[in-house]
Parts: sequence; C-alpha cells; structure tokens
Amino acid sequence: MSTKLRLLSSSYSIENSKHEVELFLGVNGAKIIALYGRNGSGKSYLLELICGIKTTFSTRVEIQEKGENWRKLNANEIGYLAQHNFIPPHLTLKQVLLDYSINLHDLVRECSLFALKENYKIKNFSGGEIRLLELYLLLHRESKLLLLDEPFAQLSPLHVQQVKTWMKQSRCVILITDHNFQEVFPLADQHLLLKDKQEIILIENEEELIRGGYIPNSIFEHN
Repeated sequence: MSTKLRLLSSSYSIENSKHEVELFLGVNGAKIIALYGRNGSGKSYLLELICGIKTTFSTRVEIQEKGENWRKLNANEIGYLAQHNFIPPHLTLKQVLLDYSINLHDLVRECSLFALKENYKIKNFSGGEIRLLELYLLLHRESKLLLLDEPFAQLSPLHVQQVKTWMKQSRCVILITDHNFQEVFPLADQHLLLKDKQEIILIENEEELIRGGYIPNSIFEHN
C-alpha cells in the first residue's frame, strides 16, 4: 500500500482511542469504505466535517503518498455528493458536461437515457436522472477522496448496479453512507459504524452490525 488517508478530529474517535481513523488505499489504487449508522447518528454531519462545510470541530483529512510525509488533503482533492442536488437547475446537460470536461458520447455510452438530451435543462430531468448524472460526474473526475451521502436514493436497481461498477473502477478512496445495506455491504472493503454521534467502530461482519443496533436479525431470515 503506497497511499493512505486518515481523518483526524477532536470530536470523532475509533473505539475511544486516538481520535483517528485511517482509510487505506489497496493495491488496485482504490478503497471503498462504508459508514453505517441509525437515522440521526451524525453520518451526514461527519461527511460535512470532512469536506469542510461544517467547522464546529477541529477536523482534517491527511494523505501520505509513496512514503512521503503526511500532508493535509486540499479541498479540491475531495469530492462530495450531498443528499440534495448540486447541479444548477437552469443549466443544460451540454453546459454541465462542458464544465466538467466530459464528452457527451462517453456519458451516453454508459447511460443511454441521456441520449439526444444535450439541450435539456437540468430542471427537466427526473430526480433519479439528476442523481445518476451527479454520480457520473463525481466518479469520473480526479479526486483523492470521494464522499457519497445516500448515493443510491432515487435510483432504479439497474442504475444502482451501474453506479457500483463506476465505484469499483474509480481510483480514489470512497466513503459511502447509504441505508441500502444489502447493496453496500458486499461492495465495501472496510466497514465503520457511527454510534452516539461520537464513536466510530470498526466492523468485521454483519453480526456486529446487529449487535451494534443497526440492522435487525430478520434481515438474514430469507438468505
């Protein structure tokens, strides 16, 4: 492993230890980390702390590459998908792709639903289409860390699988929080459970999520 990221915070901790979580990049250049937690546990707030939207606590992300010293991750090296849309609704699809230096044909090749719609304004697309487009933009840009807050919301099962493919192909570290547990757990390489808005617990298996009060026993009854 030649590259790793770590979150340093005065507010969040792992198992009450050093207030530090390290997110490792694998040999393939990517790592997908799932962040679980009940509604109101502070998952979205933690993502906002990491990307700098919230500054209530002293929180920063550091990176160490190829044996070099740790350095703070710059804001332009972090991508963030919030639960609300970030693309201005008055722009056309063509304008958005131009802003992100993305070729329309490349987008259509992977998402045929955008074919012949380059002059459509974003406000004329459905919520699911906008979500899919935003995920495409973020997962096809150069970032060191990508934060995804409920990325599968509003997506059809087919498009959930498409997004999962993009995530696997991405070269950046991805921190994802989504209540679609049965899609997220097999996808992620590392699992974290956020409890009581202050403790991050490393999770090894589904049973630990049951004991942690995140998923019910019944979720496995039909497996």
